[in-house]
Amino acid sequence: MSTIFVNYSTYLFSDAPADAQRFHPAHSTLSAQWRLWPQRVSAWQEYEHDLRTSGAQFYLIDGGFYGVEVPEMAPFGRWMGEGGRLRIYAQPDQALTILIVYSRPRLASARTADWSGLSFIYDGVPVVAARRLDSENERETQWVETLTIPAQEMHILPGTLEMTATTWIPYEIGDPRELSVFINHIKISGDGTPLEIAQANLPRPLPVSTAYPWSWEAMLWFYDPFEATARPFDAWPWYVWASGAPLPQTRILIIMLAVVLGGGFVASTIWFVSILERSLASERQP
Repeated sequence: MSTIFVNYSTYLFSDAPADAQRFHPAHSTLSAQWRLWPQRVSAWQEYEHDLRTSGAQFYLIDGGFYGVEVPEMAPFGRWMGEGGRLRIYAQPDQALTILIVYSRPRLASARTADWSGLSFIYDGVPVVAARRLDSENERETQWVETLTIPAQEMHILPGTLEMTATTWIPYEIGDPRELSVFINHIKISGDGTPLEIAQANLPRPLPVSTAYPWSWEAMLWFYDPFEATARPFDAWPWYVWASGAPLPQTRILIIMLAVVLGGGFVASTIWFVSILERSLASERQP
């Protein structure tokens, strides 16, 4: 019965390297729980308010980018590595337009014709963008790429945009990082309404929908405690509540699970007591 309620994956976690966990008590998983649990509960509360309750739309930088180097361009003005990800909290069934302005140094691509642009994948499906050369000089070329996700392709909330590009390491200027393009600006809009960028450590809802009821990514959602679920509890009722399902249906399913748990607990208790009574009675018999 417990398998209905407990995921039995990694339950204890720490944000410190493995060696630090072994040799420094302050970084151990036991110690880390008291610091990380409140953070994760806070992230879920923010998710509940900002997305499920208020219906707000926004997007997050989900990885693959270096830190901001031009403060006046923040939160962009930063380099992208080989691949960058954006997590887009836009309600499904609306067209999504994404505009990306970036520059590519001549050190990486000496000729303008040598640059093939960024490659895009939205929720596992390749997307072709319209690319144009905005400006160029002896140091760099600046490009604008625009892609549109049709409303009928907007199934999962949040959607994930993956961007990849060829990289180079600028040893000439003493930089050992693997770089691709310098992101100047990104603008995202849903049905013409701009989406704000959010600076929040929000978890990802379960990536399923009516059109995509299950996938490999959905299965891995249960086993990614740091990026996907940020879970403070490793129990199935918690996953149901946090999955992003509509709240009325979610509450009904949790109640059903609770009934199963309560019924199973009562049945197990009655069975155990009856076995115990029979065992004690047999021992008392001469």
